[in-house]
This record gives sequence, structure tokens and C-alpha cells, in this order.
Amino acid sequence: MHRRSSRARGFTLMELFVVIGILLVLASALMPIAASIRYKAKKSQCASNLQQLHAALSMYSVDNGRDIEIYPTYLTNLCTMNEGSGQINPSYIDDERIFICPMDDTKATQNIYGVASLKPIYSVSPPVPQDDKHDWAERYSYGYGMRNSSYLYEFSGRICETYDSTQLDAPSVPPDPSDTEWAWYDDTIAWSGSPSNFCDTYLQTKHYYSVTQGPGYEWDAPTPTEVVQNGVGMPDGTIGVTWQDAKFFQLMHGDIYRSGLEDSTFGDFPDPPAGFQDPVDYYSSVGIDPLSDPTDCLESYPRTWMPIIRCFWHQTPMHIDSESYEQVQNMSLAGNVFDSAPYWERTAFKYGSHLGGDSDPVTLGP
Repeated sequence: MHRRSSRARGFTLMELFVVIGILLVLASALMPIAASIRYKAKKSQCASNLQQLHAALSMYSVDNGRDIEIYPTYLTNLCTMNEGSGQINPSYIDDERIFICPMDDTKATQNIYGVASLKPIYSVSPPVPQDDKHDWAERYSYGYGMRNSSYLYEFSGRICETYDSTQLDAPSVPPDPSDTEWAWYDDTIAWSGSPSNFCDTYLQTKHYYSVTQGPGYEWDAPTPTEVVQNGVGMPDGTIGVTWQDAKFFQLMHGDIYRSGLEDSTFGDFPDPPAGFQDPVDYYSSVGIDPLSDPTDCLESYPRTWMPIIRCFWHQTPMHIDSESYEQVQNMSLAGNVFDSAPYWERTAFKYGSHLGGDSDPVTLGP
């Protein structure tokens, strides 16, 4: 009678290869799921950061604005006692990590993409976007009470554009667009150049004036006195209009995109994604000509549409300039978080019915 051997039989080499192959297949299937979970977790953490920053900005405005809405010069000033002391003020933000997006590999300190990268060392987005916002980066080394931040602060106190105060007449009532006794400076005129031409090109408002056909309204660039709230004196005697002032004007009066002027008049926006009905298409579909029928055009933006803080770190470099990829995470003035293409105006118009505050053209998207 044979006795069974008590010694366990080991895996054969073929069985071991089969097990390893199964594990590799499972790993390859699970890795994209794990990456997606990590991405969503980081994006949720970023959204939480934006919510906390919005709450801090709201408290700042209540404490400092009195009868007007006002925000700090730099976003990271929320973390200082005042905008020059560098002392921590726990009444607004007491943890500087809130200014860092978890997707920002640089941790808002340096460029990990190498010296040869086209992207400047201090950035608010992955490498080489066409809409270059590196000048908006907030870093501790810059001074002015700044801390390191991954985010783009739209309502910054940086200078947006300058104008010549010596050429300003007393404003006519109502404003007369034919009055040329005021001048926005562009980057070929002023001593250091206006940083942008946002106010006199992108912003538009309806001015009442008299024409040969009779009184009426016409689109025109706003006068400096219509935009500026807190003018900043420049070394050459011109007056600087801050981005915060320009953004408040855009909120209240719209711009060339909202009014449908961007296509035929300025062409500043890139072509929209296929099948998307932007304001130009919308006005055409309802028989409105923005140039001849300005009173029928939309103006102000809902607060749920306009971002005060934006995060570009959720974009992939290959799609960073594509209007078809809505990967920019935004915190609106109203406190809601929404994703958008680089031009937030386009995405807000497309999904406005979901964002709230506007019930007209937003239902006519694709």
C-alpha cells in the first residue's frame, strides 16, 4: 500500500506565468480607473480650496467695502494682516496650502518642465498656453504681501489699462461717443505701455447720442471715467485702471462677446467648436443685428457666470488652448464652481441655464 506524500506540490513555471499574466491584465485594467479616481479627488480638493477662498473674499469685501463691493489687490493678501506687512491674518485664510491646487506639480514655486521650456518659470497653468497668464502668478518672492498661489485671480488690483487724465473733459450727460477729448493709452504710447487693450477693445457699452436719423443708441468703447473706481496714479501722470474695475464693468455692462459684436467687428474670440451656437449665431437666429439694434442685445453677466478665481491646472498641455475641452475650473462671484473652456464666456453662454441667472440665449446651445 502506497503512502501519499505530505509534501505540497509547487507551481509549475507555466502556472506561474499564467498567474503573472492575469495580474498584469488586472493591473492594466485598474490603472486607468485608479488614475481617474485620483484626478477626481484632486479636482474635488481644488474645488474645496476655491470654496474657502470665495468665503474669505466675501468676508474681506464685507469688512473693507462698506457700501461697495471690493476685493484685495492680490488673492494671497487674504493671508496677510495687510497688503504690505507680511503678517498672517487668520481671520481670512490661515493655511497657505489652500492657495495651491493639488494638480499643480510645481507647488506654485518653480517650473518642473526644464530650462528649455517655453513656459516662464512662474506660471498659473501647465506649459505654453496661448492665453499666457504667467504675469498674473503670485509668488512670495514678488513682495506686496504675496504668497505662492496656483490660481488666476481675475479681480486683481493689477493695472489693466491706462488713460491720459489731462485729456479728460467733464463727462457729458448723457455720454457722447463723438467726444474725443479723452484717450485710452495703448502699448505704443504710454511710458511703459498699457498692459492690455481690454477696456477700449473688449469692453463695449451703449451710449445715447444724436445722429442725422434721430436720437438713438450706439455701441462704443467706455470712457475711462465710466470704468475707473479707484484710479491708480502712474509715474508718467497717466491714470491706471485696475483689472478689478474692468471686471466689474464687464459684469455690469457685458462685452463684445455677450453683445454679439465679436464676430463682425473685432474677431478677438477663436472660432467656436463645431455645432455651438454663440451669441453671434443666437442674434442672427432671432433676427437681431447687434450693430443696428443695440437696445435688443444682452449686456450684463449673471454673477453665476463670471469667475473671480480660475484654475488651469486641470487642463492637459495638448488641449490647453482648445475651446472644445472645458477643463478650466472656475469659482464664480456667486460662489458656484463650474468648468469652462479657456474663454469662460463661451462655456457660460453654452450652459448658462445650468449655472443660473439667465434664461434667454443659453437654452439655444448645441
